Amino acid sequence: MGSFDEHRIQRQIVEYLLMNRIEVFAIPNGGHRDVATAMVLKREGVRRGVADLMIIGKNKVYFVEVKTKKGKQSEYQKIFEEIVGKSSVCEYILWRSLEDAENFVLKYKNNLQLS
Repeated sequence: MGSFDEHRIQRQIVEYLLMNRIEVFAIPNGGHRDVATAMVLKREGVRRGVADLMIIGKNKVYFVEVKTKKGKQSEYQKIFEEIVGKSSVCEYILWRSLEDAENFVLKYKNNLQLS
């Protein structure tokens, strides 16, 4: 994840989703690593541009990229968005605030997998 502000927003979102018993998982593709660790993770399937979060719905998986109000997607993130957009069972979402997550839950609550 790019900045401390993005980290704070993502933490708020995850806490909110978990509080509402929504199945959400972080995809830890970001962060600074030494070269050896980066090579191991790459071989294990870590890929640039993959969204920050995954939410499991009843009939759909949602990939969520978290950005600040002014944050921009990288080229790799745009490519991942295109890949997800070709799926009939996945959806890519860009959230910039906790309010975005709250609106999503209000709209899709009946379609989300609750723990």
